[in-house]
Order: sequence, then structure tokens, then C-alpha cells
Amino acid sequence: MNMRIVTLLGLLLIVLPGALFAQDADLITDRPDFTESPVAVPQGSIQVELGGTAESSNSFTVYSLGETLVRYGFFESFELRLGAPSRISGDVDTDGWNDASIGLKWEIGTIADRWDVGLIGSVSLPTGDEDFSSDAVDPSFILAAGGQLTEKVSLGTQIQGWYGTVGDDRLFDWGGTVVLGLPLTAQLSAFAELAFIVPEEGSTQTVVHGGFALAVGRLGQIDLHGGVGVTDAAPDSFIGAGFSFRR
Repeated sequence: MNMRIVTLLGLLLIVLPGALFAQDADLITDRPDFTESPVAVPQGSIQVELGGTAESSNSFTVYSLGETLVRYGFFESFELRLGAPSRISGDVDTDGWNDASIGLKWEIGTIADRWDVGLIGSVSLPTGDEDFSSDAVDPSFILAAGGQLTEKVSLGTQIQGWYGTVGDDRLFDWGGTVVLGLPLTAQLSAFAELAFIVPEEGSTQTVVHGGFALAVGRLGQIDLHGGVGVTDAAPDSFIGAGFSFRR
């Protein structure tokens, strides 16, 4: 059986029984911005976040479809995370599936009764096709924080680092984000974000990013987002959409 299918089925066998005991709480997602939430999903809940992106750079367009993150609250303040492979295609010589990932989020707590802090650790799994896989288990970490900047405006930020395998080389890249969120109506919110990546080899990639999220009930969300690169090494532009829900 295909390794991608085995990976996904294995996680579902772990998390589906716990969904029977899911707690009720408002939906907080890790998308559509690049900044991860420091808040873990409630214990016993399964949350699924998925979407697609079209990215243009140097007259080429690449599509990513799937972008699936399955989050399971297996203990209070802790969640298990599975990033299922996405399908990559477009103006490229080949298309295929990229690597899956598995990780944990720890909702550390609140600082100064205002700022939530969380830590995410994950590893990529070499399940992807030849042109879209590092063929190695590559670790990464994210330290995220967020809270209310004013009564209406929220602030989120993170610092992240990861190892990537390119041929025989093991490279360390790092980056960060800052995002502002603003509710427009009871169901509709908007965000504006600055994100950057500093690779061990190559130039810094910086983008500005924004979008909207529409709540569907208390446990569903539709999003639309896009951005542009502000440095030469960044993508020229990208646009995406997604859907999230919790059970």
C-alpha cells in the first residue's frame, strides 16, 4: 500500500476514537496566515484544516492542493499534528506529492494574563515523490505567541527554525512572522501579515500577506488569502483558499 495512505490511516486510527469525547469550544485555526496559533485544540477533539495555493514566480505557476493538517487534542494543552502530503503541479516538468509530517503542539500557558505562548515540534517524513521529497527525516520547531493588542486588534508572532536535506547537505533555515487580526463582523475577520525566511544558503525571502476568514457556525471556517514578495528571492505572488472544521 502507498506509504502516504498508510501514514494517514495510521493517524486516523489513533485519533478517531477520541473524537467521541470532544469538548465544545470556539474554533481557533492555524490557517490561513503563516503564524501558528499558540493554542492547542481541546482534549478529545479532532480539527482538520485544508486548502490550496497557486504561487507565481518568474513567469511560472505552481499549484499545491491538499495542505491538510489534522490536529488531535490527546491531552489537556497538548495536540498531535499530522501534515498529510499535498499534490504539487503546474508549470513544472513533473508533478507529484510532497512529504508528510508529524508533530506535537504544547500550549505552554499565558504570560502577564494577556499573551498565550505555545511550542510546536515536528519532523517531515520521506513519503513524497522523488522531485518533491528531501528523502530524509527533517526536524523543525516553532515558538508562537499571541493575544489582544487592543480591544479589537489581535497580535500574533512566531520564530521558527528547521533543518532541510538537499542532496548530501543538511542546511538550517530560520524565519519569523508578525500578524495583526481584526474582526469585521460577528462572522468575518481579516488579517495582515509580514513573514520572512532566512536560509543558510541563498537570500532572505520576505512576503506581505493578507486575507479573510469567515466563520461557519462555531466549528467551521472558510478562508481566502494572498500575498506578494518584497524581496527578489521570494515568490512574486500567491493566492489561496481553505476550509477548516472540528469534531
